[in-house]
Amino acid sequence: MPQKRTLILATLGLASALNAGTIVQGGSGLILFEAENADVSVIDNSGGTSPTLGWTTWTTSDHSVISNASGSEALYAQEAGASLFDNSVTYSLNFDASASGQTFNIFGRFAYGDSDEAGSDSLFTESGQLGGSVTSVSKALSSNLSDSSFLWGYIGAVTVASSGGDFTYTLGSREDGMIIDRIAFKSSTDSTDTALFDSIANSAVIVPEPSNFALLFGGLALAISATKRRSRKA
Repeated sequence: MPQKRTLILATLGLASALNAGTIVQGGSGLILFEAENADVSVIDNSGGTSPTLGWTTWTTSDHSVISNASGSEALYAQEAGASLFDNSVTYSLNFDASASGQTFNIFGRFAYGDSDEAGSDSLFTESGQLGGSVTSVSKALSSNLSDSSFLWGYIGAVTVASSGGDFTYTLGSREDGMIIDRIAFKSSTDSTDTALFDSIANSAVIVPEPSNFALLFGGLALAISATKRRSRKA
């Protein structure tokens, strides 16, 4: 089995922030981004199954299919969940005013990890209105997924609230072994040609200012490091 590098660790309903920032709307009613740029990942052991392994980032050293991934990294589902929030990743998105009230079709660029994971072709996704009422749905993808190349597949659709602005979108692991490289939100009023997605650059990302907690934690880490260096010199 390939070595797995754990990107996130969160248990008993705790969240781990990945500091990806807010992904903003691109041109032509499109948001396109790396799946591994999740803002928050959660393992929630309070219901359904009890996953202990979250999502992880794979590179080319973990699996040969990642050599075909955008940026040579992709998101890998280490363990299945029983519902959307059982084992999930959440993205922070910003839609400008022109997207208000529009419906966006959601696509992902998928593969699976190993031959014994060939049936890993489904996930949980949000459906409904971002910023309003959303429901969890199970989505089965194309049976043509491969462990040697990536394939764009349709995930579902959501509608942006009439105010536009900042929203979150969540995906959940339903089967271990699924690999997601990129995610695209495409306005349903536009024609959709998934072959074009590979030629389009990722949308811009706004990286937030570090929080007071992050600054405090960083300062504490520096202080501990400095103390250890002084101890070694003594």
